[in-house]
Amino acid sequence: MFAALAREHVKIGILGRFLFGSQPEWVQRLQPHMRPAPDQIKRLEALRRRLGVSHDEFHLHIAGHPATTRKVQHHFYNDLKRRSRHLDHDQRLAALVTSRWQASLNAGQDYFGLGQCNADTFETRVAELARQAKTVDGLADLFIEEESKWLISPAPGFESAATEVSEILGEVRRGHELASVSPLPGQGDFVAGNSQDIIVVCPHCKAKNLISAPPEKAGYHGCGACGRRFESKCTLEELAQFTSGLVFREEFVDTFVQVIQKTSPLSATALSWEIIVLRFFYARGAIMQTLQDFKPAIDAVHRMLFGAFLKQAGSAGMAEAEEWIESRLSAYTEAFNSNAGRPADCILAVGRKFSKFVGVNEATKYEPEYLANLMTQSAIHSAVRDFLIKYQIE
Repeated sequence: MFAALAREHVKIGILGRFLFGSQPEWVQRLQPHMRPAPDQIKRLEALRRRLGVSHDEFHLHIAGHPATTRKVQHHFYNDLKRRSRHLDHDQRLAALVTSRWQASLNAGQDYFGLGQCNADTFETRVAELARQAKTVDGLADLFIEEESKWLISPAPGFESAATEVSEILGEVRRGHELASVSPLPGQGDFVAGNSQDIIVVCPHCKAKNLISAPPEKAGYHGCGACGRRFESKCTLEELAQFTSGLVFREEFVDTFVQVIQKTSPLSATALSWEIIVLRFFYARGAIMQTLQDFKPAIDAVHRMLFGAFLKQAGSAGMAEAEEWIESRLSAYTEAFNSNAGRPADCILAVGRKFSKFVGVNEATKYEPEYLANLMTQSAIHSAVRDFLIKYQIE
């Protein structure tokens, strides 16, 4: 990290408060894969304080919210895909059905009446549900519909607040029906662990649709509220927002920081920035390789990165920060291009450069945990590339 950040006595506010500072208590109680995006957390916390709702109550509401259900299913699917490559898509969906049913038993419920099935009919019914769902989002819709049977209505006077929470999280309720995005085939293949939700507004009914991955076919979305389809266009600002959500993804940055800290001389704040710039390098590379006219998009995501720094640190040190970031990007580009081998070899070359920058010892470089986290950072490249393939940039 540039010299100022490498010293422990420097204020953590450079990025620490932006990513790794103290979170509201209700957020801390959520598992990382269940937590809303940083901007959503800020708005939700403001709402909680305005209403005077306790952390306990708010945690339970967010944990059981349909948007969280959808997020959790994508996380579990991607994790299963990573750990059990021998399973096909339908088998993974079936595993999610079984897992959700077992969890429902702990809550005193029996999802889909599976508890009434014998051993033979159980597997058949689970497979039917997986085929019916077709996608991870389709399966989430089934779970949400099933859970609505036991859904407790908001307390009198809090109906509008519940609606506001849903709007912030990207799921909109119309009456008693959940207006979620229509099932989109292929969503389960959207880059394990590195996808980022975005909100697309339907031009017909103005409903907000939570999109966790590109649609099946480039050019169109299906609105979960009115059912009509519309072109899937994306502005440069939305591309930058999507990329930002991936680059600053706390569950990947924070986990890797904990692994590196065992041997690195850098502070947690310095390490977080090193990882963020590495992720930014891969995201930027995807834009340059996918778009013919990539300069406007590159400028937009660069403004995003420097804007995050400026928001926390002010203008002081910006020139030094820009110089440091550019030097890192140049070094990674040189390392990547100097290797003419397989893509994995190019990624390892970049990884070796990163390891040198963060100062890990020789033993750590070859530890499975370190290598796994290092390789995971490159997955953001595929996420951004797939996004650009499926969305037309306006």
